[in-house]
Amino acid sequence: MTDTCYTIGDRIKYKREQFNLSMTQLAKLVNVTHASISQWENGLSKPNAENTNALQKVFGCSVAWLLYGDETPSLAINQTTNIGNIYKIPILSEKNIFNLDFAPTAVINYIVSNKNNVSERCFAYQITNNSMLPIFLIGDTVIISPEKQPETDCFVLVKIGNSLFIRRYILEDTKFSLVPLNPDYSVISNQEQQVKILGVVIEHRSERNR
Repeated sequence: MTDTCYTIGDRIKYKREQFNLSMTQLAKLVNVTHASISQWENGLSKPNAENTNALQKVFGCSVAWLLYGDETPSLAINQTTNIGNIYKIPILSEKNIFNLDFAPTAVINYIVSNKNNVSERCFAYQITNNSMLPIFLIGDTVIISPEKQPETDCFVLVKIGNSLFIRRYILEDTKFSLVPLNPDYSVISNQEQQVKILGVVIEHRSERNR
């Protein structure tokens, strides 16, 4: 990984790919041309001081790391940031999601989105079970909004015991049920056991489309 980032071009390419940014997207964020990004990554030229500062802000890393490879590559925390109307959204582990109300922790992986319904409290989660087949696959990524109120027939991220699941939210009168798409799993009612809705799915990225 970062052991092979010998040059500033290597480090720019490493961070760009970590954020799933194309050269064109990064160029737009830094306010340079696609050719400039290509030249930096291929060692044909180096960013000036202004561009280096812009790259540091986009990547959430230190200037020292960009220039010399010193210090840790990422200083980012569990918070979505908006740069040039492109949102960097942290992909959180189950441990970090369970501790969202506590002090933020370092994040090393992000995805980007240009959706206008993303807020700074949004986060991404990678699905780890097959309870929502055939729509949601293991490894799929969903963007979760903790602020959005669930409406019937939407998908939500819920904590059930010590596990996280995506479920279809069905509201009837004042009661709701959490419905799996895979018939091997059972429907859960909010009266059957203690469940906590952590947020609403606002975007789904499937492994089958990659």
